[in-house]
Amino acid sequence: MRLDGTPVPGDGGGGVVLLVYLRSTRRIGKLLRAMHGSPLIDAVDRLFARHRGRLGKLVPEGPAPHRFP
Repeated sequence: MRLDGTPVPGDGGGGVVLLVYLRSTRRIGKLLRAMHGSPLIDAVDRLFARHRGRLGKLVPEGPAPHRFP
């Protein structure tokens, strides 16, 4: 969802919108938006979703890390 409340479909540009909103990936997101790179991000997302079981083994079980104040 955009900051103004407009919904963005996940397989219709949601990945690029997310990259633009995050400070560390803003430049990449703007570049992908200008190049109409949403299908590329959607394909990578589908690839990760297909291998979620194997990728999940890389993340340890347990509570999430605490953020220091």
